[in-house]
Amino acid sequence: MFRINQFISRKIMVTFAALIVAVCIVLSLFFFFMTQRVINQNVVPQFRQVLNIAMDGIIKGMDSTQAMQAAQGNSGEIMKIETYLETQLQAYQLDNLYLLRIEDNKAVVAAVANSSKNFKDKQEVQLSDNINKAMTDGKLLTDLYQTDAGSTVTYYYRVPGSSVIVAASMDASFVNSIISNLIWTTVIVAIVALAVCLWVAYKFSRKITLPLARLVRHTRLVAEGNLQQDIKMTGNDEIAQLARGFRLMTENLRTMVHQVLDSSDKVAVGTEALTTRLNKMQRMVDQSVQSVTSIESGSEMIANTTSENARAMEEITTGIQHIASSTAEISEQIGDASDSAITGNQMAQQAVTQMGSVEKAVMDTKLSVQTLIERSESISEILVAMSDITKQIRMLSLNASIEAARAGEHGRGFAVVAQEVGKLAEQSRASTYEIEEALESIRQESQKSTESMDSVTNEVKSGTELVQQAGDAFNRFVEMMQLANQTVQSASAATQEISAGSEEVSASVDETAEITHKSLTNVKAIAKNADRQSGEMLAYVEIMRELNNEALSLQNIVSKFKI
Repeated sequence: MFRINQFISRKIMVTFAALIVAVCIVLSLFFFFMTQRVINQNVVPQFRQVLNIAMDGIIKGMDSTQAMQAAQGNSGEIMKIETYLETQLQAYQLDNLYLLRIEDNKAVVAAVANSSKNFKDKQEVQLSDNINKAMTDGKLLTDLYQTDAGSTVTYYYRVPGSSVIVAASMDASFVNSIISNLIWTTVIVAIVALAVCLWVAYKFSRKITLPLARLVRHTRLVAEGNLQQDIKMTGNDEIAQLARGFRLMTENLRTMVHQVLDSSDKVAVGTEALTTRLNKMQRMVDQSVQSVTSIESGSEMIANTTSENARAMEEITTGIQHIASSTAEISEQIGDASDSAITGNQMAQQAVTQMGSVEKAVMDTKLSVQTLIERSESISEILVAMSDITKQIRMLSLNASIEAARAGEHGRGFAVVAQEVGKLAEQSRASTYEIEEALESIRQESQKSTESMDSVTNEVKSGTELVQQAGDAFNRFVEMMQLANQTVQSASAATQEISAGSEEVSASVDETAEITHKSLTNVKAIAKNADRQSGEMLAYVEIMRELNNEALSLQNIVSKFKI
């Protein structure tokens, strides 16, 4: 109980503490940033305004030549300018007012007001970015920044035509004090709030954990089997409702234990009686199994014999069907052969007709060739006559040439004509010779063609006789095929009748085998069911025994509860 109490209280206190710390941090950051914002929006602008007014007045009243001479180290001018700076510092309530001389990348205080807080005469000052920017731009009014002396705002003004800077600053260190005080105040408030919240959380957690501890103690009693105790708690909050739920649960559990005790007693008695009956039923099932096994053996022998008969009939039927199909194929093939023979006979007759046409064409061609030979002989006779004429023309041309030569100059033209006539006669003789050679070749080829045509005529006659003999053979073959086809068709019809009868017998045998197999299947199913029932009966007996043991065990467990 103490651990539970401590654990819940610790969680509540840690939760409250974390919440308060988070709130304090958020508030501290809020106040810090708000303070910074107020300072930047109100305080710093006031400082900048005062410095603007002060620097304007200082520059108007200051002699620039005197300031540059003081920066060069003129002691008399230094005293005058420092007196002037002191007067202006008091007038404008500044914290620092001084002259800076910039040389060799360093800044040195050339003159300073006596009341300045942070600067002395001839003090070397760090050459900051603000000073460099003032040298470049001529003047610079800075924002609030941190130095070793604290927070400050400075106005830098470069004297025209020189490296001398007039600097005026106001101390804003009080801003750091304000921020520091704000932070410490926030921390103290957070610590006080944390302590108060932890005390409130402790009291609140105690109010919650004490009733819970009572519930835990009651739960342990119930877990140990003690149902005689009741928990009482007043109020209407969630814990009181939880306590009432625990009390109702205890009452229901007490009633349930009563019922379980009664039921377990009844179950134990019933399981013993049921186990006895199941043992008797088991013996009866074993006897049934033995009987079914004997029936199964006989049915299996009958089924095997029937199956063998069915297979034999199926093989016979298959053979007969094969014969019928083969006979049908033979009949079909004979029909195809008969058709082919008829077609062959027709083709033979066509061949005889074509042979006659060929013979006639050959005879016509032979007559044409003989006519060609006769014409060639006639042309040869004409060519002989032309050759004689050509010889006479040549003789006349020669005589004309001789006469032209005798005539001298007067017969020169006639001589030319005679020469041309001689040339023509010579050309005619050569052409006649070529024609004679061509005609001789035609006569020889025509003679060969005549002999070949005679041979072809003889071959055509012989082929015609052979084709006619083949046509007669085809006719006889067609007649034989038709007779064979009729015989095969008769055999095919008889085979189909036998096949139909064998199919009916096979169907009867198959039906008998199927009935036998179904009977065997049913017997086997009965045997399996009997075996399964025997196994189930054994399982039921075992379950009844386990159930009896569980009932006894349940009685032992429930007896531990105190009601």
